[in-house]
Amino acid sequence: MRKSFAFISMIIVAAFTAVNFTSCEKDDPIPAPTVKILADIDPNDQYTVMLTVQATDAESYMWNYGDGESATVSGNHSYTYDASGDYTITVTVTNQTGTASASADITINPSIQEMLAGVDAAGKEWVLSTTASADDGVGPLAETELIVNLPVALVGGDLLGYVNLPEEYDNVFTFKPDGSYTVDNVNGQNLCTAIKAIMTTGEPEPGNNWTYGGLGFATMPYTVDASAKWNVTEDATIAFAAMSEDPTSGEANPPLTPMDVSYEGVTQLSISENGYFGILDLTNYVIIRSISPDKMQVDIIAHTTVAQPSIFVRATMVPKK
Repeated sequence: MRKSFAFISMIIVAAFTAVNFTSCEKDDPIPAPTVKILADIDPNDQYTVMLTVQATDAESYMWNYGDGESATVSGNHSYTYDASGDYTITVTVTNQTGTASASADITINPSIQEMLAGVDAAGKEWVLSTTASADDGVGPLAETELIVNLPVALVGGDLLGYVNLPEEYDNVFTFKPDGSYTVDNVNGQNLCTAIKAIMTTGEPEPGNNWTYGGLGFATMPYTVDASAKWNVTEDATIAFAAMSEDPTSGEANPPLTPMDVSYEGVTQLSISENGYFGILDLTNYVIIRSISPDKMQVDIIAHTTVAQPSIFVRATMVPKK
């Protein structure tokens, strides 16, 4: 009888201890969460940010990417922006005890494509600048580089005024983010090379179909195909057979001689379906020397009076205002 009573007493004590221990567990508060984040630009995509999160005791996550978008991702992940800009990324973590937040500032730099076409579906309009940049002008082709010291410099002047075609500043080139492209030749004429005008119109002399300006430049009616597309290739190589003057000959009109040229590591702007940028010519070689959202300087490889490229034009393009 005593053994049974002792056994029952032990059960009661054990039960009380278990209840008391469980009660203590429920009374222990869960620590408030903590969180830190790191944001790095993806080396393979300048619009993508790689996010690393370090959190403790977090039960839920809310991300704000600073562009109006949000998510509830609970771990490391990446996020891609639609446009360049300065963004603040914030994450808020929560549990039943409290919340914690962390932020990181990130700058997304614009790509060449964005600077050229913008991000709006309507695209971005460019026109030839009436004011030349420091080394705008016309020069002969060289074998491996486009010579900076141009024989016809236009510092402080305007290219089309120099060649007596100032009305052609009205040509508007529109690049759209989807790769489409249009040209609005407002007065019905397109700036072109004389040989392009001759070969397109079949007229060897200026007349009703085309007008000569000077230095091998002309104007003529021309319609770019509605299906024309544009594309930018960075670190490109452009190679072709050319005819070029020898600028060291000392002659007033040096003869043209054959030359194979190859320009490596350039940024090439290509336009399909007989399109053009700046100057309509037999070929479509355009090199973007520099570009910002507000200005672009290009080298346009062109022809004079022969059927092979023979000169290049360095010109500044600006967004239409």
